[in-house]
Amino acid sequence: MELWSVPATGGEPTKLTAVGRAFNISYSPDGQIIAFASDAATEGRYQLWTMPATGGQATQLTSEGWTTQADWSPDGKTLAIETHSGKSYGVYTMPAGGGEIVPVSATDEWEYDPQWSPDGSRLVYTAQRAGVNQVGLAVMAGDPGVVVTGTPDDKGDLMWTPEGDSLIYTSSQSDYRLVAVRVGELIGGTE
Repeated sequence: MELWSVPATGGEPTKLTAVGRAFNISYSPDGQIIAFASDAATEGRYQLWTMPATGGQATQLTSEGWTTQADWSPDGKTLAIETHSGKSYGVYTMPAGGGEIVPVSATDEWEYDPQWSPDGSRLVYTAQRAGVNQVGLAVMAGDPGVVVTGTPDDKGDLMWTPEGDSLIYTSSQSDYRLVAVRVGELIGGTE
């Protein structure tokens, strides 16, 4: 897999990556930089890279485990990443230009698909517990992430509403139909 860019109005595609396989593109909020997973440094072991959205020199940001997904904070300063190390996937944050990788939650269980809230104050992710996908939520003021759903149905495809007061996700309890729930209801508050 390679990264290509094609103008929305049509035209010739431009190849952005030159080596390795690449996938899971995430644009910075200003649209100038893309983050993506690539095995350009070590074939078959994916790491997080960034590069100008129009192409150019790619910069490797991670080197441990496997990093396969990133989501930019709304201010563009921080990346929430999904990293595989050993036997589990975890959700971490790191500066967008590289640097210290900080765990979001204190567990070795499978956690993935991080998504920033529109205001950047919270991070939602899928957290697998006892083989069932649940919703994890972290308030980004230094508090550890917690699983905020506990019903025995699979949840996935998490997404914030544009206002940031509700989450939309699929649930096996409703035949994988979309479910919308206010964030305050998830954390026991009145938001």
